Amino acid sequence: MYALSASLVGFVGSRSGYGVAVSSLRESRREKLRAQIAQHALQLFAHEGFDAVTAERLAAELGISRRTFFGHFASKEDVVVHGANDDLHDLEAGLAAHTDLRFVDSLAASAPAWLESAGRHVERRRLRASVERDHPKVKAAVREARLQGLQRVARPHVAADLERTQEDSLVLLVTGAFAGIGLALDEVMLSEPAKSQQAVAQALDLLGGMMSVASS
Repeated sequence: MYALSASLVGFVGSRSGYGVAVSSLRESRREKLRAQIAQHALQLFAHEGFDAVTAERLAAELGISRRTFFGHFASKEDVVVHGANDDLHDLEAGLAAHTDLRFVDSLAASAPAWLESAGRHVERRRLRASVERDHPKVKAAVREARLQGLQRVARPHVAADLERTQEDSLVLLVTGAFAGIGLALDEVMLSEPAKSQQAVAQALDLLGGMMSVASS
């Protein structure tokens, strides 16, 4: 009886592991398709105009149905937003690798890798920015996604440094300011990339002063 029970447990466990693997593979394929749709769409939007390119055309050129397209994206605006925070994965990983440091010091240690990551995504940022220029609704959607992404990355670290909860008003104030600084850095990286490192250093000094005031 014990041997049978152990076998059943092992079988269930193996089935569970198989299910997780299949789910992970399915999600990986889904994300790959989303990235392909977004990249193709950005190219067309930037060169032919956001309004001129329909979802039906995008679906046809990618060899998918209109239903599949809208199964991945609720609107064309959502397609433009996709990938806007890709560089933040590297920033988040850098912060996680320096949890022994205060937030601003951790940012400073993570900055070189983040700048490199942002550089890898700069072409897509330029395409996205060209679409945003003529479409305030698209720009607002991208801006909101960017702000939320930056706040999400910073909030736990700011809260830990200030020894407050993540919902505390001071923590929200500082993370909001951090996100605003991040948006300003985005503009520098696009318009004056040679000044990116200098701008990051200035941003770190500003943030450091802000954290000192918040901690006092």
